[in-house]
Amino acid sequence: MTPEDKKIVADYMNDEGALYNCAFDCNYASLVVQEMQKRGDWERFCANVFILFIDEEKSSYLFPKYIAWLFNADNFFKGFVEWRKGNEDKLNQTT
Repeated sequence: MTPEDKKIVADYMNDEGALYNCAFDCNYASLVVQEMQKRGDWERFCANVFILFIDEEKSSYLFPKYIAWLFNADNFFKGFVEWRKGNEDKLNQTT
């Protein structure tokens, strides 16, 4: 993750300390998910980030693989940052 990406996550979490003291790993991802659930963003996030996964994984057995993909912190934060940057249009484009 770039410093800009980390700032996007920290701003969403209202946690500037994360920039200096946080490992952007599965533990922190779970805190982000909790915040997304509180704000009502979780379902929309999952639907939009699913498009990123489909572009990377051309498989007919998608949903279980998607869950495993999303549980990887790098993938989660990659999708989160794209979603927060307002790239939902990009995520929703099908090729």
